[in-house]
Amino acid sequence: MFMPYAKNPSTGKLADPKLYLDAWRLWMSMVETGFYSAMTINARLQQVGVAMATGGAFPHAEAWRMTSEKPIAVMDSLFDAWRANALLATDAPALMRAATAGLKPYTRKARSNSRRLNK
Repeated sequence: MFMPYAKNPSTGKLADPKLYLDAWRLWMSMVETGFYSAMTINARLQQVGVAMATGGAFPHAEAWRMTSEKPIAVMDSLFDAWRANALLATDAPALMRAATAGLKPYTRKARSNSRRLNK
């Protein structure tokens, strides 16, 4: 039988409905990040492809940016996740907060890259 709210196996109590809303928001953030990332990859590949096909100038600044921003985004993500859950608790709401906070830098960067490249 389908139960809209699962029981916690250790306590037998129903899970907090807010947790489901937080999980849905996290999922939507992941979808948004994937969407903006795909748009950014498409725009960058078009720039490189046009440069190669026409013999034009290779976009060195964009190539440098696409490789140098990855470690910075990872560090921002780790710092934000740690700050959201400094005690590294194992309860679901705390883990959800940490995952959401850790995804925000990636989403922010992917959105800004997509908007910048698709003008």
